[in-house]
Amino acid sequence: MDVDKLSFRFNRHDPSYQRELLAHDILNSIGVPASRVAHANVEFHISGDGNFYGRSLPQTYNMGVYQMVEQVDKPFLKRYFGENGYLFKIGGNADLAGSAEADLNCVAYENAVTYIDPNFCQIGVEKSDPNSREEWLGTAHYLNPQFVNSDINDGGEDSQFRPYKPAYDLKSKKSSIATGRALLQKFMSFVQTYPSASMLAEQFDIPGFIKAQAAEIAFGAVDHYVRVANNYYLYFNPLTDQWIYMVNDFDFVFRDSHDISIGLPSWFAAFRDIAGTYAFPSTGKVDWASRELGSVDPILWDIVFSEQANKEALYSDIKSILDNHMDWDVLGPKLATRDALVTTAISQTEAGLPDGCGFIYNPAAINADAGATLCDASDISIKQFIALRRETLYQELQENGL
Repeated sequence: MDVDKLSFRFNRHDPSYQRELLAHDILNSIGVPASRVAHANVEFHISGDGNFYGRSLPQTYNMGVYQMVEQVDKPFLKRYFGENGYLFKIGGNADLAGSAEADLNCVAYENAVTYIDPNFCQIGVEKSDPNSREEWLGTAHYLNPQFVNSDINDGGEDSQFRPYKPAYDLKSKKSSIATGRALLQKFMSFVQTYPSASMLAEQFDIPGFIKAQAAEIAFGAVDHYVRVANNYYLYFNPLTDQWIYMVNDFDFVFRDSHDISIGLPSWFAAFRDIAGTYAFPSTGKVDWASRELGSVDPILWDIVFSEQANKEALYSDIKSILDNHMDWDVLGPKLATRDALVTTAISQTEAGLPDGCGFIYNPAAINADAGATLCDASDISIKQFIALRRETLYQELQENGL
């Protein structure tokens, strides 16, 4: 499989256990660079002799079903693009439009002698944990019992180390962060001049971006670049000298709204009315780029779709996805088969159940009909989302002569 690493993701906020896998299945089918994903029944095996909490060893526990996700790393890049290049994982209101991230005079974390500086570069290599106790507490304190035994950072002594989590986190070629940072800052500075789409195409893979946006719109993946400036990668392909937009993290898809148990705050409107959202502005309709979270400025979207030809290309990709990959007569039996494969393992798990019914397996979230009441009053089944999404987007296509 050419895979070095896998992650196992809990089916967060998805009682169907199917949404993220379905999204990746379609992405893989249409040629958008994305992880391969499969269900995995995870068992936890404790070996040895003696007893463990009153049970004789060895013991094996059924931990339930997870999403087994291929990591986007060097083997992934070589498989898709033939070469390892600079790969940045991007999130947290990072839209390429800010001046701070493009600042050539920022303080490079890798060269710093302190761990706290508001001027640290927003492009870097994440460091979440210290390398040693000495680095964490400082040379003068790490052997001092009074310091060590205090409530570190919580009413006691303060550690010198603080996690560094840049918004643009380099995931490959980390030892060459200075070069990678310079390349990305140069691209940001170029984008912030608002070039024409044809000029942007010299440095950025526009057809790939359009296809990825078509998929995100069709799935209702609002927690990504355009609305939230989150959950995406930028990869510099050394074979083409172009930046490539890559998708990431589809745990919030095929849903019409966030969990409304928190209410309906205006700042969270980006996560509502998704099934009925148009791609582009239309009278009386919510459109994809009109409900940004906070101060997000999706500059790439604005530049690319300033040209009519690119809007038409997006519509064409959306239509292809609806026609060929979001037909419930085809998807329904496929999801039923997958559900049958995992339902026993889920129901017989020995793991503790999380709080809140929104986390608990419920096959009705796959195929419940309109009007069915699911755990979360705002939730609709995958079947209903697809029906509404097809109705909405086909209507938009028709209005635009397609």
